[in-house]
Amino acid sequence: MSEKREYRGVVDISNAEYHASAGISRSAIKEFKKCPKKFWHRYLNPEYVAKEATAQMDLGTAFHAMVLEPEKFDREYVVKMEKPPKLPELPKVAAVGKEAYAKAKVALAAEKAKRADAIKSFKAFALGKTAISKSDLDELKLMHKSLLADEETRELIEGARYEKSIYWVDEDTGLLCKCRPDIWHDNFIVDLKTTKDASFHSFQRDFYNEGYHIQMAMIHLGLKSIGIDMRHFIDLPIEKEPPFCSVPYPIDEAALKQGNNEFKEALIGIKQCMSKNLWPAYPTNTISVPAWAKPGV
Repeated sequence: MSEKREYRGVVDISNAEYHASAGISRSAIKEFKKCPKKFWHRYLNPEYVAKEATAQMDLGTAFHAMVLEPEKFDREYVVKMEKPPKLPELPKVAAVGKEAYAKAKVALAAEKAKRADAIKSFKAFALGKTAISKSDLDELKLMHKSLLADEETRELIEGARYEKSIYWVDEDTGLLCKCRPDIWHDNFIVDLKTTKDASFHSFQRDFYNEGYHIQMAMIHLGLKSIGIDMRHFIDLPIEKEPPFCSVPYPIDEAALKQGNNEFKEALIGIKQCMSKNLWPAYPTNTISVPAWAKPGV
C-alpha cells in the first residue's frame, strides 16, 4: 500500500485511479471482516496479482458512468465489433473455370484485407477503452431510461456532484481511509446500486451482506473530516433485468451507527494485525453437521 499514490481531502480522479490509490475502502473493510489473511493478500501482499473484473462488474461500472458521467462513458466505452459472416470458400477450378476461379480468389483476398483493415482501425479506436457488446449497451440504455422516467428519482440524481473521492486519516488508528459517494447533494447522499432484486427484503439482505451500511458510515465520516455533517443517506438500487424496477431506500440512524461501529472495530483489528504482522485466517471451532441436517429436526 505504501507504493500506491496517497491523497487527502476531496479529489476528482477516475474510478480506476481511486481503486488503485492508497487508503482503506468499504471493500477492504468487508474483506478484513471476512478473513484478515485475505485482506493482507488482497491489499498488502506485494506479489498480489489483481483479477480481471467480471462482466457483471464491468456493466455495473459502465452503468454508473452512463448515468452519472455520460461524457466519460462516451470517452471510455466502445461497442464491440460484430463478428463478420464466414468467408466464402473458393470454388473448384473444374467447376467454374480458370477465369472465374481467379476472380473469386482476388475477391476473397480483397475481403480478407478489408476485414484486417477494419480490425486494425477498431483496435486503434478502442485502445484504452472498455468494449461492451451491442446487447449490453442496449440494456444499459433501457435501464437508464427506466431510472430517469420517474420524476422523484430524477430529482435524487440530477444537480449533484458525482463520483468524487474523499480521503481522510482516522484519528484513532492513524490509518488512511477513503470513500467515493456516487451522488452528492448539499443535504443528502445517494448511492446507486445495480442488483438482481430491488425488493425490500432482498435488498435489505444485500445491504447488510455487502456492507452498504459500513459504506454510508464511511461517507459520513469522510464528509465530517472536511467539515460537513451529513445526516441523510439513500441507497437507490435498480434491477438489471426488465422492467428495471428501482426504488430509493432512506437509511436510518441505527444502520449508520452500526456501520460506524463495525468500521471502527475493523480499523482497530487492522491496526493490531499490522503492529504484530499477524494475519489469521478463520477461527477454529469444533465442527458438526448443521442443525437443520440433524435427525429429528
